[in-house]
Order: sequence, then structure tokens, then C-alpha cells
Amino acid sequence: MNNFQKQLNESDLLPYFAVEVVDKEGHTDYIECYILVSGGQLLAQRDAVNSAEQQSQHIAKTSVDIDEDFSLDSHLELLLEEVNYDIIEGDLYTLVG
Repeated sequence: MNNFQKQLNESDLLPYFAVEVVDKEGHTDYIECYILVSGGQLLAQRDAVNSAEQQSQHIAKTSVDIDEDFSLDSHLELLLEEVNYDIIEGDLYTLVG
């Protein structure tokens, strides 16, 4: 089992985070991200952030490659940055703050 997956499994915290956004109508919403390890990547399965993802039958996701020289916390910070970037580049939401 991947060391990161083991850490996620043994944590008292849920492998989840949410990013506050505003939709096109000005309503506050949250992009929910469920964290998991798949192969050599840390994934955030998340809500769609652009029209193409919204119309797709697949679950939207953001991923970062795992580098065992860095901690899980470092990877989670990078994953959050990548999710934020996907939101900024998407056409459905604007980041809050």
C-alpha cells in the first residue's frame, strides 16, 4: 500500500476539502474534493468547474504526481493549488477571496 494512502486511512480527518466559490449568478457555493491515491498520483475527485466537465459522464478530477521525497501535507497543498487553478481556468465559478 502506498505510504500516502496509509496515512490517509489512519488519519482521524476525512480525506476531503472544499473550496468556496461564487457561481455566475453571484451565489456562494463550494467545490467539494474527495482525496484518494491512485497509482502514483494523489487525486481530488471534485465537482465540475467548466462546461465540458459538467456535460461529461466522468467524475471531474485534479491530480498531482506523488514524489516520496515530499510529505503528504506538501502534496495536499500542491493539490489545492491545482484545484484552485482549475477553478480559475474554468467557466462556471470564481474563487472567493
